[in-house]
Amino acid sequence: LMLESTSTPFPQPTIDVSASVAFGDVNLNTTGTKTVTINNTGKAPLTVSGCAIVRCSANDDVDNRSRFGITGCPTGRINPGQSVTLNVTFTPNFCGQARACLQLLTDDPLHQQILIELTGTGAGGARAVVQDGVTTIKFKKQGARGSARSNPPTQTFTINNPGCAPLTLTSATFTRGSQV
Repeated sequence: LMLESTSTPFPQPTIDVSASVAFGDVNLNTTGTKTVTINNTGKAPLTVSGCAIVRCSANDDVDNRSRFGITGCPTGRINPGQSVTLNVTFTPNFCGQARACLQLLTDDPLHQQILIELTGTGAGGARAVVQDGVTTIKFKKQGARGSARSNPPTQTFTINNPGCAPLTLTSATFTRGSQV
């Protein structure tokens, strides 16, 4: 009696997803949204068991995880030849570059953990903001024009620039009632 055996490979899922997502410039305190498509190019259903925003490296200078978010992490199986889409958001609250990673945990035997790099830049023009929202500074009525005062009254205020570009103050207007 002679037995012959042939081996058939066990069908496996195979994840196919972008390696990075670039948001480009996003204005401060606004949200940019990008989609990430998870494809199953394998021969068995793919399960994504978790999605999280993580640091890309322990050596990252700044922890930017709070500036990125995820919606639509898949909860079911992705059949062979199928795909699902999730949304990733970037909401910068400071000027400059930010980086974090989207971590996907899967049952793909070759890619059980995937890190997708997320990058974006907090942007926005210069903005003049006067301290405490001051729009008018009033002085007490003074003597006739031309009369000298040894200690003239002064008012101090601060202008801040919460924008990302340099602020240039090009003029200031002083008025007296409706006269300049």
